Amino acid sequence: MKEYPYWWDTISDSPAARPQSSAEPSNSLPTSRVDVAVIGGGYTGLSAARQLARAGASVVLLEREWIGWGASSRNGGQVLTGLKLEPAARVHRCGEIRASALFDAASASIERLEGLIAEESIQCG
Repeated sequence: MKEYPYWWDTISDSPAARPQSSAEPSNSLPTSRVDVAVIGGGYTGLSAARQLARAGASVVLLEREWIGWGASSRNGGQVLTGLKLEPAARVHRCGEIRASALFDAASASIERLEGLIAEESIQCG
């Protein structure tokens, strides 16, 4: 049984390999005070830390494993609408207006992510 995301097998000869960060990991907390501690280095935690830092806050991001371990590595780094139900099931459950609004919000989140990737010149696939 493999205890790592299946897609790691596609990026390295070593099945236990994991994506490498260019930043040196740290096992120690900052010695100075910070304004905000963000727990979790997935999409949400990284986004929160980035926004807070851009607004001038002193931020530390705490991740037990490595960046993306509990988030993007578990879904293969895919960017999807995140809507589990098929459109017809969503309409049946929520009504047409609400189902459409949910899909529009999910689509807008993808557009925002694509904009961030372009804005920050993030090298990703």
